[in-house]
Amino acid sequence: MTEQPNKIYRHDFSGSEPDSEPLRLANNAPPWRAFSQKSDNFGPFIQRQMLATQTRRGQCFRATEQEARMVDAALVLRRPLLIEGEPGIGKSSLAYSVAWQLGLGQVFTWSITTRSTLKDALYQYDAIGRLQASSLAKPASSFDQGSGNENIGDYLTLGPLGSVLIPNGKGPFHPRVLLIDEIDKSDIDLPNDLLHVLEEGAFDIPEIARLRLSEAVKIRLHNSSEEYAVPTDGKIVCDDFPLVVLTTNGEREFSPAFKRRCLTLRMQRPDEAKLREVMAMHFPTGWESVSSNAQLAAFIQKIGSGNQVAVDQLLNAVYLTMSPIDVKPENHQIIQQSVLRSLTEFGDGENKS
Repeated sequence: MTEQPNKIYRHDFSGSEPDSEPLRLANNAPPWRAFSQKSDNFGPFIQRQMLATQTRRGQCFRATEQEARMVDAALVLRRPLLIEGEPGIGKSSLAYSVAWQLGLGQVFTWSITTRSTLKDALYQYDAIGRLQASSLAKPASSFDQGSGNENIGDYLTLGPLGSVLIPNGKGPFHPRVLLIDEIDKSDIDLPNDLLHVLEEGAFDIPEIARLRLSEAVKIRLHNSSEEYAVPTDGKIVCDDFPLVVLTTNGEREFSPAFKRRCLTLRMQRPDEAKLREVMAMHFPTGWESVSSNAQLAAFIQKIGSGNQVAVDQLLNAVYLTMSPIDVKPENHQIIQQSVLRSLTEFGDGENKS
């Protein structure tokens, strides 16, 4: 496509198929963010598959122009994008939208809890499984009972972060996408643990390096059938730094060192025009009834009153108005109150922050 040649990710994209061509605008990384030498072969893009559920989510999200420009800045600078905002306003959906529109393939997701560790995000090693296989193997089998070198790839899996750092090797700039969801829920040290990997675009798998193998080891990517051949030194270095999208609900502050390495985007609540656009994408026909517009008005009133509500609550409310079953919110106050209930509303109806 030739429209808007100075933009990569477009907030007003109208194509029905992904378009990777604008990524060529960002082929050259800043010198301080070039990690390994790529081939000069800037030929065609290699098609990547995206999960059907992720595709639909990407197609049904529309960014604002300001959000789109921040995505472009993150792509050009090879920097993570930290998105702040209330729950349910589309922080995660932005990552799926970029991946679909630009043909970047599967979005690798890392949902953060207090138990999340950097090592698990890079790779997992099933040492116990390998030991059990070694003890059960017969000397006459093809398995090297002394070391198990040939089979170590069967017991290693790249994590979500490790999977997006594998090099593409040739062709134009074509980053993978990682969504780190709710980074503010992590252990206090995890954001700073990420700093080295985000700065260097590389990590080591010592379990491979110490074996001194003669051939690369094939390892499966996170939640994927795709494999990558890890060099015998166990080191993985990206050539196209991935688009790393981190979301936060604002439950904690991050260190200056962490924030310095990210671009920060504050996502605003959607206005009426954007909400109508979202509705039209999810419900191509039949949503502009009196009842559906009443739900939209009630949702906007909730936002205006300072209530915290999510866009999917509005979608639920409108879907119920279109249902042939007796679950229409306008007919049942208990349903109306439930589907558009403030996310900070407690049992007594009081909003607490």
